[in-house]
Amino acid sequence: MEGCKRLHRLSEVGNLVKHECLIPGLPNDVAMECLLRVPRTYHGVMRGVSRIWRRVLLSSKFYEERRKLKLVDPWLIVVFTDHSSTGNMCCMYDLNSKRLLCRAPLPALGWCKEACVEDYKFAAIGQHLLLIGGKTFLANDVWIYDTVTNKWKRGGSMQVKRRCFATGVVGETLYVAGGHNESDAVELSMEAYDLQTHTWRKVANMPLGLDRIQGEVVFKGKLYIKGISRGQQRQLVLVYDPEEDAWQQDCRLATSEMEAGELVATERAIFTYSARNVFYKFDEASGEWTRVGSGQSCTVAYYERSQRAFGMGNEIFILTGEMGRPCTQQLNIGERVVCHTLYLGKSWFRAGAIVQA
Repeated sequence: MEGCKRLHRLSEVGNLVKHECLIPGLPNDVAMECLLRVPRTYHGVMRGVSRIWRRVLLSSKFYEERRKLKLVDPWLIVVFTDHSSTGNMCCMYDLNSKRLLCRAPLPALGWCKEACVEDYKFAAIGQHLLLIGGKTFLANDVWIYDTVTNKWKRGGSMQVKRRCFATGVVGETLYVAGGHNESDAVELSMEAYDLQTHTWRKVANMPLGLDRIQGEVVFKGKLYIKGISRGQQRQLVLVYDPEEDAWQQDCRLATSEMEAGELVATERAIFTYSARNVFYKFDEASGEWTRVGSGQSCTVAYYERSQRAFGMGNEIFILTGEMGRPCTQQLNIGERVVCHTLYLGKSWFRAGAIVQA
């Protein structure tokens, strides 16, 4: 049955070239199978092969089929300030080949005069990169970049204007929690965003306010938020379970060295990557953090609001601004976990997300 559905889907894609030949000597369904398996990094060149290929490779159905077959390519999109030019930039890394694809100016997205790109948060849902305002100013804006169409559009605005909040994507849903509101009070509310309808809905409030949110990550379908509690004046991690629509306080941070660290997750574990480039691993059973290794020094390009570490599968990718060329050295920090350093030059990078292009 599944095979029949797949053949039907391929025939739908093949309707784009129903009376034409994709590859001489091959039936179009077989040729389409071949094209679907070519990595995205080569699609730009492939569009120049013929008008037929160009029509196929610009079709949304073609990319829908790639996603159904789990043939998507992970791209790390990072937004940064390039001091050698004007304006903000974004770059795209292909994480399969570990190489930089391109750099491009960030289009004008209606930033308010008091803000720049460093004030926005970032998230990814499938092939889309989402920019959500703001970090140092109040905003409820959402901008969406589609890696297939290479276009930006405005999304639905958050119900609550906030700054310094936490974000996380579980499944196909974006969650925004906490931060500070228009009264400069600690905000307890949390909202969930549906990318299909571009609408927000309220979900369970946070159990206590975090005066300063220092990092967030999604691990095993739950959102972990690290921060400092105003009332208790200590560091802690709050955990939100979307299935239960409930919060819990799952773990505490053990050392002061972890204060400015960001959270990063692989398939197997959660890590904190500190401002001193030290990794700590969280033990779910004991609720304790253990030092497990060090990463690449990033002091040139790092400052408090920068995001440097990104997890995918059992790998961690670290952005660096100190190396003269991309670093190929790999550092083991735990069970089958490998670190890669990706060079961005002397830029002050802000944040980013991994999209499934």
